[in-house]
Amino acid sequence: MIDLTSRVKNYVLSCGANLVGICWIDNLAEEHRKKVLTLLPEAKTAVVFVCRHSYTAMASENINILKFDTLTVYENINRISLGLVRFLEDEGFKAMAIPPYLPIEMSKETSGLIGDVSLRHLAVEAGLGILGLNRLLITKDYGPRVRIGAVLTSANLNPDKKLEDNFCNNCKLCIKSCPVKAIGEDGILNVRKCAANVLKYGLPTLIRFIPELAGKSKDEISKIIRDPLFWNIWQTLTLGAFYECFECIKVCPIGKRFSV
Repeated sequence: MIDLTSRVKNYVLSCGANLVGICWIDNLAEEHRKKVLTLLPEAKTAVVFVCRHSYTAMASENINILKFDTLTVYENINRISLGLVRFLEDEGFKAMAIPPYLPIEMSKETSGLIGDVSLRHLAVEAGLGILGLNRLLITKDYGPRVRIGAVLTSANLNPDKKLEDNFCNNCKLCIKSCPVKAIGEDGILNVRKCAANVLKYGLPTLIRFIPELAGKSKDEISKIIRDPLFWNIWQTLTLGAFYECFECIKVCPIGKRFSV
């Protein structure tokens, strides 16, 4: 009879994930462990998986292709997460999916930039990869061209080992490619610089845009809402495709298959 851990992994891979691993909640750093247990006090393990981007899309210079690929990858993660939760609950265990990017807490403390649980750290603990200089998860096969999903569960699944080798060759291409110089050589990421660029038509721009409408005449408002800036904000809010920069992902040589 196949054990539950193997069945869980086989299920996740059969649904379209590219990699899957298990981590013990007790092995997480204290700050991450506390956040997990706040969500699910009975959590014993986390099932962590990644779905890769299209290699061809990630080599494209067309931002719409990149954004669409990201949306479809997240849709796949959502589908896998929901199925896994139901799978584990049908086995008699509690299970809870972690949002892969939205919704997250919108507060002055988080600035809308910090999720309930760090999926990157769960993935590292589950042996799926390492953290690169760009602070993204880097996998051996796909580099940073992946998105992460995770399900917390009360099931005692068998954990995977963290990767011991640091296969990042420290080429610093991610640092050189960053258009806003948000990645430091010390491995520290200026999150606010990065977010302002990545979320170009998201919340930061919306906050600046709304006051422009205050006190404007009907003709002035009509002119503003006919500006492509407003159209891009509308499209972003409609689709939920917020990411506008992929440079540090595209240049990473690890797992790179195609170039423009």
